[in-house]
Amino acid sequence: MRRASGYALRADLAPSSGSFLPRKEWRMEEIMTLFNDWSFRLFSKEGGADSVIIYIDSALNLANTEPGKFQLEIASLQNEIGLYVFRKGRTNEARVHYQKSCRIFDSLHEIKELITPLSNLLELESCSHNFGQMEILSHKLKGLIKGKDWHALNMI
Repeated sequence: MRRASGYALRADLAPSSGSFLPRKEWRMEEIMTLFNDWSFRLFSKEGGADSVIIYIDSALNLANTEPGKFQLEIASLQNEIGLYVFRKGRTNEARVHYQKSCRIFDSLHEIKELITPLSNLLELESCSHNFGQMEILSHKLKGLIKGKDWHALNMI
């Protein structure tokens, strides 16, 4: 997950079995760290990707217990859910999650963070042949990244 990428992987928090839900008393950082570690492991194993949504939902539920405190994490998780459901072919559902992520990052003026879900939304609209939305999103992205040295790979 992009937002929590700075957290160290915590093997000591990793479950030993496939059915696992984080304990509520864990700090958000622990949940995000666990999610990062297990999403990598599950996506890298054949057939295990469906289990990732358990970790995403658990982290999102925990973040939503204090939404004012965890807006950045909620926005990142919304983007991750969008990625997950888009890969499953659920385009309309993915669009909703990407848009939620974009709205939160935009409202917080987190421009660097906004680039990722906005790029994902552009990809979705491109795959959907929604050329009008593609044009709007590509202009918005160009305006956000013009003259910046970060996210150079997102240049259009």
